[in-house]
Amino acid sequence: MPNGFIEEKRRFNIVDALIIVLAILCILAVALRSQINTLIGLGEKTSKYRLTFKVSSISASSYTYFERDELYWDKVYLDSPDLELGVIEGTPEVKATAVCLEDAEGNLIEAKYPTGTYVDIIGTISCNGIIKEDGCFYLSGNYVIAPGDVLRVHTVELDFSLTVIDIGEIEV
Repeated sequence: MPNGFIEEKRRFNIVDALIIVLAILCILAVALRSQINTLIGLGEKTSKYRLTFKVSSISASSYTYFERDELYWDKVYLDSPDLELGVIEGTPEVKATAVCLEDAEGNLIEAKYPTGTYVDIIGTISCNGIIKEDGCFYLSGNYVIAPGDVLRVHTVELDFSLTVIDIGEIEV
């Protein structure tokens, strides 16, 4: 005990071991980040795809928001996760909404809503994605979309649901 100081012996404890293990894991993660990105689907080259959609029974006045001249109306976003779906191409086709009803004898008949009430909209959206080995389309490389899916989406001013009809690659 020189100069009245008590010399303390350092012991190796669990916190020291934890710090060393975490440091090794961080070094491995940095060294293997490209393999990790491949495993979770990041870094893959996406292509342009055309997604054909249908919006059913929407107010006829809402159709004007699908016209390409409107400010910000090109872009469509998924509600969950909040991800850009793509850009509306051209002006979508519009038809009066048809419904099947039963007549007095129980026969099914097709009835259409009057002009200016409810319409069905069919259009296309240009989006980025990839079709992987499993045959599924991945929006932006990580969100699966298939024909028949009903997606809750929004634009700057309108929330609506659309049904995916078809997905095809855009030839460049």
